[in-house]
Amino acid sequence: MQEQYKAVFRKAIPPSRFIVLPNNSPTGGYISIVNIILEQLYPFQEEKQNNSSSSDDLPFTEQELSAVIRLLPRGKAPGYDSIGNIVIQEIHKKYPQLLVTLFNKFMAIGKYPDPFKIVDVILFQKPGKDIKEISEYRPIALLSTIAKVLEKLMKQSLVRHLETYNKLSPLQ
Repeated sequence: MQEQYKAVFRKAIPPSRFIVLPNNSPTGGYISIVNIILEQLYPFQEEKQNNSSSSDDLPFTEQELSAVIRLLPRGKAPGYDSIGNIVIQEIHKKYPQLLVTLFNKFMAIGKYPDPFKIVDVILFQKPGKDIKEISEYRPIALLSTIAKVLEKLMKQSLVRHLETYNKLSPLQ
């Protein structure tokens, strides 16, 4: 498991180095610094609520879920929940109905779980750039593996819907 993190953290900037950013000398410690960095990299956009589900929405099948889980790459760093792809594959192998039931319940109630919206953001310094400028860092987001599986299922369902009603542009 240690190997999964090496690729992610090898070039990452430790949080203690963010204090020296001169363009924003924040007060209040790490939380203030992180908030300033996040505001600059990810400007706030108000979330729109749309809890509508259509009667023609088909539930996810165990076969669809199995296909998505089978293609999860091993050795990728997990998100904030520390649940890696291998763990999801093993859970699915032992309890094949668990995740499909959970995901179908989310779709039935029209709710995307708030914990699935949490990401770990890691900043990599761009090669040869000024270490003191926030704009000289490339952020990557480590998402929850369970959330990624649900998103892939939702994407497949959306594409299937668009193809059924001939709404998918040939330019896409």
